[in-house]
Amino acid sequence: MKRFLKFSSIAIEKAFIKDYDCRSVIVMRFGLWMAAILYAVFGILDYFLMPLSYWEIWAIRFVIVIPVIFLTLFLTYINSINMYMQAIMSFSSVIMGLGIVAMLAISHESEPGFRFYYAGMMLVIMAICSIFRLRFYYALFTSLVIIAGYEFTAICIQKIVRGDLSGLNCRIFINNNFFFISSNIIGLMASYYAE
Repeated sequence: MKRFLKFSSIAIEKAFIKDYDCRSVIVMRFGLWMAAILYAVFGILDYFLMPLSYWEIWAIRFVIVIPVIFLTLFLTYINSINMYMQAIMSFSSVIMGLGIVAMLAISHESEPGFRFYYAGMMLVIMAICSIFRLRFYYALFTSLVIIAGYEFTAICIQKIVRGDLSGLNCRIFINNNFFFISSNIIGLMASYYAE
C-alpha cells in the first residue's frame, strides 16, 4: 500500500526529513518571534474585550504561553535535538492554541471575547500550517487537538449550545465553527501541498 507524503526509499525519506528540518529552522525561529510578539500585543485587546477576566487571561498569556514560545525558540538552537523539532513545535503550537481555548473557558458570558476570541485560534492555525514549518501529519494532529479543545470548551464549559438551536449563542457557535474549521481545512491543504 502506498503511503502518502513518503518516499518509497527509506534513505531518500530520511534525507528529505533532514533537509526539510535543516531548511525550516530559520523560518521556525522567525515564526516563534512573531508568535511571541503577537501573543503579547493581543494582551491589549484582553483589557477591552475581557474586562472581567483579563488578569487571569494575562496569566495564561504571559506566564504560560509566551514562556513556552521562548523555550521552544531556545531549543531550536540545540542541534542535537533537531530531529525532535517537529514534535517540539507541535507541542508548542498546541499550547498556543489551547491557551486561547483556556481564555475562552474562563471568560464571562457578558464579555465580548466570550464569543469572539475563537478567531485567535485561526491565527495559530495559520502559523502551524505555514511559518512554523510543521510537516502535514504534525500540523493535522495539532489542528485536531485545538479543534477538539475549542469544541469541548464551547459546549461543555461555556455551554454555548443550550438546547435551543435558534438562540443567539448557538448561532454564533455555528458561525464560529464554519470559519474556524474552514480555516483549518485551507491551512492543512496548504501544508499538504507545501510538503
